[in-house]
Amino acid sequence: MKTYMNTNLEALKRLIFSVASAILITALSCTALQADEWNGPSDWAKFDVAERRAMWVWNPIPTEGGKEENRSWDGDRNVSERFYQNYKGSMDLFFDFCENKSIRVLYMSCGSYQWTDYSSGGLDYAEEYMIPFLEEANARGIQVWYMYVLNDDRDSATLVKNTNQIITIAKAVHNFNQEFPSCRFAGIHCDQEPNDTSVYTGLLENTKRAYDWIEESGSDLLTSQALRPAWRNASITFNGETKVMNQHMQDWLHHSALMAYNSNANKVYDWAKLVIDYADSIGRSAAIGSEVANLNGAWDGSENETWYGKLVNENAATRFQVSSSSPVTWEDMMHTTVDKFKDNPSFDRMAIHSYGEYFWHWFRKQPRDYLLELEGGEYVSSAINPDKVDLTVDALPLFGHKPVPFDNRHPVVVTGEDRYVFDSDRKDGEMVELDGSGSTDDFGISEYVWSIDGEEIARGAKATVFLADGTHEITLTLTDTGGLSLSRGVTISVMPAGEVLFSEDFETATPGFDQLDPAKGWVQVGSNQPEHVGIGDYGPDGSQAVSLSAKKGWIYKAIDTSGWESIMVSFDLRLEGYANEKNLVCKYSKTGLTESKHWTTVKAFDSTHTEYDRYTLVLPAAAANNPNFIFNFHSVGNDGVKTDISFIDNIVLTGVRMEGYDHGSGSDESHMQVVGAEFSLTGSGGTSGANDSVTLKWGSAVSGSYSIWSSVDLINWTEEVSDIPSAGEMTAQEFTPSQVASDKRFFQIREN
Repeated sequence: MKTYMNTNLEALKRLIFSVASAILITALSCTALQADEWNGPSDWAKFDVAERRAMWVWNPIPTEGGKEENRSWDGDRNVSERFYQNYKGSMDLFFDFCENKSIRVLYMSCGSYQWTDYSSGGLDYAEEYMIPFLEEANARGIQVWYMYVLNDDRDSATLVKNTNQIITIAKAVHNFNQEFPSCRFAGIHCDQEPNDTSVYTGLLENTKRAYDWIEESGSDLLTSQALRPAWRNASITFNGETKVMNQHMQDWLHHSALMAYNSNANKVYDWAKLVIDYADSIGRSAAIGSEVANLNGAWDGSENETWYGKLVNENAATRFQVSSSSPVTWEDMMHTTVDKFKDNPSFDRMAIHSYGEYFWHWFRKQPRDYLLELEGGEYVSSAINPDKVDLTVDALPLFGHKPVPFDNRHPVVVTGEDRYVFDSDRKDGEMVELDGSGSTDDFGISEYVWSIDGEEIARGAKATVFLADGTHEITLTLTDTGGLSLSRGVTISVMPAGEVLFSEDFETATPGFDQLDPAKGWVQVGSNQPEHVGIGDYGPDGSQAVSLSAKKGWIYKAIDTSGWESIMVSFDLRLEGYANEKNLVCKYSKTGLTESKHWTTVKAFDSTHTEYDRYTLVLPAAAANNPNFIFNFHSVGNDGVKTDISFIDNIVLTGVRMEGYDHGSGSDESHMQVVGAEFSLTGSGGTSGANDSVTLKWGSAVSGSYSIWSSVDLINWTEEVSDIPSAGEMTAQEFTPSQVASDKRFFQIREN
């Protein structure tokens, strides 16, 4: 069995350092000590603590949303959109913060990997982003542990039923390290600390299997686990031995991190001693963690599990001061814990929980909010240029893999967002431009290769290829002049030419509030407050558009999509206002019901959409072939605030004919679905009668010749106007119907 005791030389170095430090501390005043560590009162003031620290990281890349949304990458599992937003600037902000605050070790949640299929044997999701991240960490001397939460409910019995979860993750991370040794993880760190004693054996068996595999296979991967404080009192029998849970866990870990979350310094020392002493006795390593988040009111006694309250109450001059007057400060506790245990061979370092909360203590805002306040919402490291510490100068030796900076880094592959392309000529397929010109490399890129399922389809930074209708997973592989290669995929869906099911440009509506044309079937919600829905010349080209404001501005429209699939809605949109995480939401209902619980959000647009742009949303399958389909646009602004306004124009809903469904095209007894139909009746003396005329405005997505038919009973039809050419534009046609026996009339547009 391999052990990970520090060598005698490392212990001697620690002893020499501790003696030297003791002499230095005696010689200097408390103020001088503070000045050595901390060069200012707040924000980007450098904090140069000799014993570099660790940090739990749930969100190194700030995302959409506020504190709750920023808590983890996988909060809604919409990883690809959230994790990579503003990636480069956010990454630089994170690493600059680590170097400015003496953070050298990261237990980093890899939510973007977490929901992948580990059984494939690798981390097959978004490696193209994690590799530059890990390479940057290496370059700055930062060690990264792959942190995970198991794929089940937090205290679920599946921990007992599935005891191969951690070993599967360990093998996947090991394979990643083998494939990319220049940007490897130091180990895997489990953040699952159940409080349900019935699943303790399941967690232990999971942990033991991974540990045994590493020991037997010769892998240099390390295992780690966050230790729950309550486990120090939880006695359990496992593997033939009865002892406390923390000791059982440490038996099958190379490293652990005690969650010593308590605002009483003496309790922190006492809890830490139990873990450190046991780690010493079995040749393991342990870090001691501290909580700085605002837990007030979270549960009974939660305020005693964090230093948040004491940190907030300290002023700028003392907030991170060491040896301050009573009561003890958080920094007093952190330094004293190091002093108590730094000569123990197993002691790793102090750890802070977590990035967002620790960032808040310096900047009084979350990382995302800090970013949004910068010019253009973009962090530029060279412009801010914070003071940095050299993280490789560390009074505590790293446990496990030590980052080694290297000359050549992998290319940064940029392929653009996944997108939809429309078949323009209805001949199954479309020419599509591939663009990887935004890719970069420190040495220079020597080769661009585009492929599908391993088969090369093109070369070059930009390439034009023919893609058949359907969805295509395309891979761009870059090779730099130093020989390193990296790939990234992009999904391009070529959509069959859709036919317009409904269109609205708001040109026939009367300007003002509550003036939607009822002939178009729009329903306005909150009609007792009509000022929230208005019509005016707000469109992208000065044309009429609809405005939805505050919280009550929303409209919806029912469309029978029976016989149609691949339902998409396109529209022009811009927003004004919408601070504090408010937005404009496009939703749909598949049940024909409009209560809030029946709406499904397709996409939300926030305050960054300040200029008109055209958006196309592909609706879920439930929208297809559905007589009860309804879609809506809803302003979710601040209630009563008229400055939160969304402007929407040129709404088009399209669909593709379903195979085997008879739409009746080309038959005298059939009809096309009327597209964007509007009509008005003008009778003699303002009453219905034989002299009524009809103005019918309509359009077809298919070029051809059409005719207008009318009926009073949907059985007997009469042709009213023949041979009308149409090529997608809206066509206005006035005529007098021949059938006047009823006030009720039905109209069809038929393809000749």
